[in-house]
This record gives sequence, C-alpha cells and structure tokens, in this order.
Amino acid sequence: MQQAIADGGKKEQIVFISFCWQTVLDIKKAFPNNKCCWLSAARIGLKKRMQQASGLGLDGVDLEAERLIELGVSGITTNRPAWLKEQLVR
Repeated sequence: MQQAIADGGKKEQIVFISFCWQTVLDIKKAFPNNKCCWLSAARIGLKKRMQQASGLGLDGVDLEAERLIELGVSGITTNRPAWLKEQLVR
C-alpha cells in the first residue's frame, strides 16, 4: 500500500478512515503525517475510545451527529449542513 500511495504522488492529500480501531491505529503508525479518523456507530466504550484517539494521535472520530451533541461537542464539521440541520430538527 505504501508503494501505491507513493507512486500516486499525492500522499499528503490522503485522509484515512476506518471502522476498525486497530486498522486506524496501524495506518496512523505507517502514515504519521496523514490524517487518520476512526468511524464508529458504537455506544459502549465510546468516551474511552475518544480519549484514546486523542492520546494516540488520531485526527478525528466520526460519529452520528446526535451522539456528538449528547457528548457535549460545540461544533460539527460536515459537507451537508442543510441536511444535518434538517435531521436534527426532527
């Protein structure tokens, strides 16, 4: 994978995402200068994983917006703001 990415010439533009916790940790080790985000739909152990993500140098955690609000976040970045606002009003 490292060779294919290097051959592509745009390594610095790649953001890695994964639902698998161990995979995202391994990718961050292999590509420490790239953004790596863990995706999750889990509720159990979520706060602990979020703390671990920060401590391990991950660049983000992608969760459902309602859960983010429940956890007390003050802002959400999205490429679909109108849709998100509509969903949260329901």
